[in-house]
Amino acid sequence: MTTTEDTTTTAGQDGTRSRLPDPTGLYPELTALSAAVQKALRNGPVPQATLALTRLRTAQVIGSTYHGVAATDALRKAGEEERRITAVATWQSAPLLHRSRACRAGTRGGRPHPEPVRGPGE
Repeated sequence: MTTTEDTTTTAGQDGTRSRLPDPTGLYPELTALSAAVQKALRNGPVPQATLALTRLRTAQVIGSTYHGVAATDALRKAGEEERRITAVATWQSAPLLHRSRACRAGTRGGRPHPEPVRGPGE
């Protein structure tokens, strides 16, 4: 069986493009699934600012300039403070982020831990 891979990528307003192909050509159901997840997140208990900062950190972890620029632009448009946006890049030493949050993010005492933090039963 041969499958054809869709290589269409998403482009930002400034012309930056995602390195990854748009998977909705192969899996059209992802559009509806993504919309449902976004709706659940918008209506959930986590503050929107926290979710937006998490999207920025995720972009940094995966090394995606495209998603990092999009997340930063969205944070600025939402009125997020520049110092909080910057703190995401230096979160291990940022005084704006509480140490317990750093521990939950897989670190110990603000420094990366050599072994991943495991959940109960792992």
